[in-house]
Amino acid sequence: SVAAGASLGGVGTYNPLAGYILEVLIFNTVIEDSDWDTIHTYLSAKYGLNVYAAPSTSTYALDGTRSVSMNPAFHLDASEANTVLTSAYANVADGDPVYYWKDKANGWYAAQTTASRQPNFVSSRTVGGSSETSSAIYFDGDGESFELWYAQWFGDYTNASKTVVVIFEPDTDTQFELLGIGAIDGSFMFGATTSYCGTMRGTRLDPNGVSLSGFTSTNGQIVEIYSDASANTYNISAAGSAAITQTTTSWATGMFGTGEVPQIGGTSLSNTAGESTAYRFKGWIYEMLIFDNIVTADDKTALVAYAEAKYGL
Repeated sequence: SVAAGASLGGVGTYNPLAGYILEVLIFNTVIEDSDWDTIHTYLSAKYGLNVYAAPSTSTYALDGTRSVSMNPAFHLDASEANTVLTSAYANVADGDPVYYWKDKANGWYAAQTTASRQPNFVSSRTVGGSSETSSAIYFDGDGESFELWYAQWFGDYTNASKTVVVIFEPDTDTQFELLGIGAIDGSFMFGATTSYCGTMRGTRLDPNGVSLSGFTSTNGQIVEIYSDASANTYNISAAGSAAITQTTTSWATGMFGTGEVPQIGGTSLSNTAGESTAYRFKGWIYEMLIFDNIVTADDKTALVAYAEAKYGL
């Protein structure tokens, strides 16, 4: 304890802070919820920080004709204006490294502060296997990734019901993770003890090995992952067609206990076990949607139709 007054940065020599403090606000009262909202908005804008808020459950428009019944926790779209940014929040030029990838659903950020690990922006390319063109983020397969700090951004982490849709194109890559989530033994998506999804990592899906179908090491593709807590299943689809359905058990999260950080372009980052350099993604990610629930059957149809129409897949 402090004998008198307040101590900032530690209490004497006990656990002193080694780092930087940018700003402190102290109020001599309990502030209202509306005041918290104002402060969060202010700090988020000033420092480029994500501030958690429960995603809206209202209908979310994918495009002018298609929508889904719930708001995604994250919607990252490389073709969306003013979302692929430098450290100064300016738009990134073609071929330059990306510091922030801003989510278009909630205004949150995926970030990579280490220059050598920043993926590059591609302003326009023809999607492999299609005649459509789109912007994309290119990962070199050698350590480039975005980090997503704080598990709360994904919603209720006590519930394994989640949905992820990714539109991507491997650059002749056969073993990779597109999204690493910090959950016990769950590398791609929200943690079921034996479930992994890297396009060619069929042997990690089940102790006996289960084959994934519908994916290739090149060309544009759509992967949908549905982790259903009530049904106790983990379903992976390729453009709407089932690639594998597996019953899983003992879902658990290791996010809070081990300080693991979700990453786009590789496996999760752990402050205890370090970071695996295996299965880094080499290729282009065009778009990613993450939902804090299992989407409905109509939503699944809309998501696939939206991606097929937009990217010609």
